[in-house]
Amino acid sequence: MNVLIINGHPDRESLETSAAIAYRDAAVHAAENVDQITISELKKQPGSRNIERDELEKARKKIMDADHLVWVHPSLKSGFPAGTAVFAQMLFSKSKMYKGKSARIITSMEEDGWKYRLLKGRQLINRLKKGVLEKAGIYNVSVLNLGYVKNAGKAEQSELLRKVARLGQGLK
Repeated sequence: MNVLIINGHPDRESLETSAAIAYRDAAVHAAENVDQITISELKKQPGSRNIERDELEKARKKIMDADHLVWVHPSLKSGFPAGTAVFAQMLFSKSKMYKGKSARIITSMEEDGWKYRLLKGRQLINRLKKGVLEKAGIYNVSVLNLGYVKNAGKAEQSELLRKVARLGQGLK
């Protein structure tokens, strides 16, 4: 299995970036190939949020070569980080273009999980799952919600990262 991790958090010091690294480090023992795209590191067109053409082509090739995509990002009150939204729009806009792949969404919350689920109906998770991935032909999508992590202590963060690593180890 070829795995591609897509890190959508713009901060290199975030828990989500640590989760992407933990998943990658665990998955290298369970998958044939593990690759990663960090959206915030992709070169942008001057004066624009759009990603440069050669960066898009490299990313598209990585996506095409992958069997399983792992999206790691925060679910912000205002939506996805801007780079994640642009990336999804530019690379997942054609219907059924990635048919047959599977995906996992690993996300954190800016608010309590129960509020997000009951009051907002998992809006951003569903936007990525249904509006982006399923539209592109990826129907086998699982979700890990890390929950409200803003005030998580070191022990809680370590447990979350162990949980993410176990998912990476469990690839077959």
